[in-house]
Amino acid sequence: MKRRRNSRRKRVLMALSYYDTQVHQGIIHYAQQAGWILETSMVHYGVPPAWWSGDGIITIFLPHREEITRYVMAQNCPVVALYADVPQVKVARVLLDNYRVGVLAAEHFLARRFKNFAFAKFTNYDAVAERERGFKDRLAEEELSYTTLDFANNRHARSTMPASGGDSARREDEFLARLNKMLARLPRPLGLFAQSDHRANLLISSLISLGINIPSEISVLGVDNNPQINRFAALPISSIDCAREQMAFQAASLLDSLMKGEPAPEEPLVVEPIGTIARESSDHYAAANEGVVRAMRFIEHNFRDPIGVRDVVRAARLGRSALYVEFEKLFHRPISEEISFRRVVFAGDLLREGSESIATIASQAGFKNTETFCRVFKRMLKMTPKEYRTLHENTLLIKKRPTKRRGQRFPR
Repeated sequence: MKRRRNSRRKRVLMALSYYDTQVHQGIIHYAQQAGWILETSMVHYGVPPAWWSGDGIITIFLPHREEITRYVMAQNCPVVALYADVPQVKVARVLLDNYRVGVLAAEHFLARRFKNFAFAKFTNYDAVAERERGFKDRLAEEELSYTTLDFANNRHARSTMPASGGDSARREDEFLARLNKMLARLPRPLGLFAQSDHRANLLISSLISLGINIPSEISVLGVDNNPQINRFAALPISSIDCAREQMAFQAASLLDSLMKGEPAPEEPLVVEPIGTIARESSDHYAAANEGVVRAMRFIEHNFRDPIGVRDVVRAARLGRSALYVEFEKLFHRPISEEISFRRVVFAGDLLREGSESIATIASQAGFKNTETFCRVFKRMLKMTPKEYRTLHENTLLIKKRPTKRRGQRFPR
């Protein structure tokens, strides 16, 4: 990729309150094509570089890292902050749509016919509150409620969370006892939404220690789709990809425009989540009809193969007519449409993330030929595969200053 020809390369500081691989990658992606000199020493040392001076800063403000906020605001250069924390500091911001993340979490469990829900929170950051609010509101639309497992505001729970230092074994035992007491009051099967993959991983390990079956008794869903956490988790974690890398890329693009003297947007820019990636930690359907559950699991595991409705009926071990009626009642689409939907979603991921040809992607997604793929894709997403790929390539660039409208979103 060619670098932009500038008279002087811009010097940009990553002043992050904590290291996030996805955020780092998003910033680096933009910095490479912009030809920046990117200062990353805080990734290694965690403290602001006293010697640095430059043209712009991408930062994460947190209430308990006041030294970073003071340092950044003393540099007298354009600043773009990620997330809504420390709102009293007036800088340009790019945010995740955390409310939508909560909505997607609720819809993930609703699609699996759960009736019992819980949200596990460990911090009081704005992003976490927005995720819980989206979760709550979407469940309320179905006249359903949830329970908060509060490890942020409960003094006892906070003091017994596993941590380094001290008698860690005792503290882990106390945490497990506290968690077990919280869960004992809740009916099962339970859909448990954790504020992040990091916390979902902790909960999964704890549930396994307590002898609780995942996902049939408690299904767990995280946020971030973090590959580092998932790679070493006790169980593959279902997770909402909230587009952290895309958010960071947009923040870098916005900073670039500010460094060129363009005005800052009056409201934060908001990046929508990409979607939910289902894995083993929530591979459970809380439905009474086991035949329908067998049908859906067969589709999930085999949609990339040349399967049809007849294969699904055979796997369900249920009469064709009964399966048709019960399947559509539970999942709100016919069996054939569910197969096509899974294939289109999978193809969309390939189009967005890779460079394979349309014909190759059609084959990988389970379509018989390219013509069928293009026809079904356009019917479901209202655009051709080529248009979809072009759209997502274009979302990596900000071509004009955002409008004043609050909650502006970039297309996914």
